[in-house]
Amino acid sequence: MAEATAGARHIRDTPSLRQLAKVGALIMIAFGLSETIVFAVVSQGLHRPDAFLGVLVSVQGVGAVAAGVTGAPLMRRLSEGLLVAAGLASATAGFLLLTASSTPAVLVGTALIGSSLPWISVGIMTLSSDAHRPN
Repeated sequence: MAEATAGARHIRDTPSLRQLAKVGALIMIAFGLSETIVFAVVSQGLHRPDAFLGVLVSVQGVGAVAAGVTGAPLMRRLSEGLLVAAGLASATAGFLLLTASSTPAVLVGTALIGSSLPWISVGIMTLSSDAHRPN
C-alpha cells in the first residue's frame, strides 16, 4: 500500500505525469462508455442479427493488432505526441464512420477504432516513461 501511495504522490507532484494520467483516464472512460454503441449500430443502423457483433469485434481486433505492430515504427518517425494524436484522429474517424448505415463504412470505422487505442496507449506510456526519466 505504501508503494501505491508513493506512486500516486509522484504522479500528483510531476505535472507531465499528472496531465498524462488525467488524459489517459478520460480516454479509457470514453472508450468504455462507447462500447455500448456497437449494439445499436448492429441492430438499428445495419439491421443485422446480434451475431454480427462477432464480426465487428473481430475486425476491431485486426485493427488493434495492426496498430500494435506499427506503433513503434510510427513513433520513431512521428514522436510520441503525434502517435497519440494519430490514435485520437483514428478513433474520431472510426466513430464517425459508425454513424453510416453502410456495412463497409462500419467495418472500416471499427478497424480504425481498434487501431486507435494501441497507438494512444503506446504514445502515452512512452511519454510517461520519458517524463519519469531523470534529465
